[in-house]
Amino acid sequence: MKKISILRFLLIALFINMCMAMSAETIGDFEVTLDYDNKTAELLKYNGSATELAIPSSVTLEGVAYSVTSIGESCFYQCESIKSISIPESVKSIGTWCFGNCS
Repeated sequence: MKKISILRFLLIALFINMCMAMSAETIGDFEVTLDYDNKTAELLKYNGSATELAIPSSVTLEGVAYSVTSIGESCFYQCESIKSISIPESVKSIGTWCFGNCS
């Protein structure tokens, strides 16, 4: 019984640590998830209305730069205002339906 309690405690501590290492923030026109440990960012949602958009290679929060390495699922879903988009080399993955229902 004691081993189960210790294991449960360790799993909870690990989960809390993982949650603290990542955080969702709004930076400019983007909702992003920041990975504080690796200094990387995933773009979750675009809230702007630009017709020509250059995705930044990094975002900055409180003086710390985070490299944009991925674009999440449905990030630009139904963003009909965008006519052209530039994606930096720092982006290594693009989620499913990222540009779904875009013209």
